[in-house]
Amino acid sequence: MRLALYTVAWASLGLAQAQSPQAFVGRWTGDSTCVQAESACRNEVVVYDITAAETQGAFSMRAWKVVGGEQQSMGELPCTAAPDGASATCNYPQGAVWTWHVHGTTMTGELRLRGQLFRRIRVQRAPAT
Repeated sequence: MRLALYTVAWASLGLAQAQSPQAFVGRWTGDSTCVQAESACRNEVVVYDITAAETQGAFSMRAWKVVGGEQQSMGELPCTAAPDGASATCNYPQGAVWTWHVHGTTMTGELRLRGQLFRRIRVQRAPAT
């Protein structure tokens, strides 16, 4: 009985910690590179502002591309941290899926459209101001 209670408590604690979006929260800047040669896609300098959402494990990613030194909004994505706490997924309509991985101060990601790799992203955490 005691083992079962410890197991439930341990699993609950692990789930709460593992699904924290804190590894993603902050400002990120870097490059978004197209991998589809024959498309309208263009390589971009990007800025992402990520904030934790009220739902456990969820966060919001506001995205901009930098064109001529000016930030142009690309919108906002709802995302969910994976159980490992260092990867996440953001689903967008029409079969677009963004996946992300945080490695210290670097975040890498990719965009797949209907299962096909479309874009690769590599950004660095911006210093806190």
